[in-house]
Amino acid sequence: MRRAVLPVVVVMALALLGTCGLAGAASSSASSGKISAHLTKKSFKSSQAGSVKLIYKFSATSKSFSYLLSVKKGAKWQTVKSVKKTGTFTGSKTMTVKKVFAGKSVKVASYRLKLSADSGSVTLSFKVVKGSTGGASTAPTGSAPANSALPAISGTAWRGQTLSASIGTWSNSPTSYAYQWRRCDSSGSSCSNISGASSNTYALGYADTGSTIRVVVTATNSHGSSSATSSQTAVVTGPLPTNSALPTISGTTTQGQTLTASDGSWNDALTYAYQWHRCDSAGANCLGISGATSFYYVLQTADVSHTIRIVVTASNLYGSVSATSVQTATISSPPPGALRENPIPLGQPGAVGNGWTVAVTNVYPDATAAVLAANPYNDAPAAGNQFFMIAVTATYSGSGSSHLDSGFSMRAVGASNVAYTTFDNSCGVLPDPDLYLDDPEVFTGGTVSGNAACWQIRSSDASSLVMFFKPYLSDTASWFALH
Repeated sequence: MRRAVLPVVVVMALALLGTCGLAGAASSSASSGKISAHLTKKSFKSSQAGSVKLIYKFSATSKSFSYLLSVKKGAKWQTVKSVKKTGTFTGSKTMTVKKVFAGKSVKVASYRLKLSADSGSVTLSFKVVKGSTGGASTAPTGSAPANSALPAISGTAWRGQTLSASIGTWSNSPTSYAYQWRRCDSSGSSCSNISGASSNTYALGYADTGSTIRVVVTATNSHGSSSATSSQTAVVTGPLPTNSALPTISGTTTQGQTLTASDGSWNDALTYAYQWHRCDSAGANCLGISGATSFYYVLQTADVSHTIRIVVTASNLYGSVSATSVQTATISSPPPGALRENPIPLGQPGAVGNGWTVAVTNVYPDATAAVLAANPYNDAPAAGNQFFMIAVTATYSGSGSSHLDSGFSMRAVGASNVAYTTFDNSCGVLPDPDLYLDDPEVFTGGTVSGNAACWQIRSSDASSLVMFFKPYLSDTASWFALH
């Protein structure tokens, strides 16, 4: 009797090194979720190597990919094929077992296949054996993870606080989870990924102000991946500015003087705004002064007998807070002569500086005839103009001696707001006594009287003219009424 010869069947049996019930699914103690893999059959003939597929997936972008195919020889493993590649590797990939062997013979033996990505790896083991494949050639069964309870976010939606994500509830035994935080509008729509925010926690920053936050959790197993998105958080806000020292006001509380505000002391303030308020003498019943929104304020006639406060408003990305200064002293009127609106009355003496006290004793609104008669070389005023002359009595109380005319600038101004000077608008030689021309030297206690100034003015300014006495090299002037 002839003995029957059984055909040689090459069988590949796939066994997972990790714990998985799927054909060809694998795990590795070195894996970080970067790569997963399985084969479509556990066993097959060598002639089927071109139809059995290796399916592998990158759960995150990898810059490298390699695999090492080893065969067991006795107690040792020997390399059959080693492949290393660089580039950008993402998503799912497929190749046949025949391509894995890459021209090498598929022989009866035990094999091990290790696939590696940037920071993770997975290892598959299989056999090539003689005999019938029986029912061993089965495709893997199972499904990708399925979500039954959405991920959730815990933490306070406040700048500087850290949010934490829970994965939610999943079926089909996910082996890894990935996170992506997203910044959305206030209603939770129009979301965009936050660069680099891919861990299970996220620290809120200034860029999140006014937005809501969601997290997308992606669960993966050997059959694929599924994602689920949390509900949005409350709108992200943060600390408002806080004041630790009230604003203050500096300056002289007299009409015409300038007050200056300091901001006070603040935390978390980015910008400041100002509003000056006019209050009653007790600092109550305050009203904002129209247009007074700078950090300084020039006191007006309306402020006399009132007090002033400054309201400083500090703002940041989260809102604004205001703080109000204490009130100033009651605003007083300036002494006569300090302002154009309050000149020294005609005939009343006033200090003009440099040791001199001056009183305007006589005013000649139209001195044209008198001036022209005083000297035949005096020119007549231009059409529409006239000569305006004043007489003064001046007393010197300083040390040593002084000259009235050479120590001061005497100017006049009327409704046209044109300033007239005794140089540019001179009348010429004045009727005696001509203090402007004579300019006598006066010692301590001495007094001089006479015609001190004359201006060629517009006739339309004659009824509104006032004079200011200003020492040379000084910014302080004394105003005199000329009517």
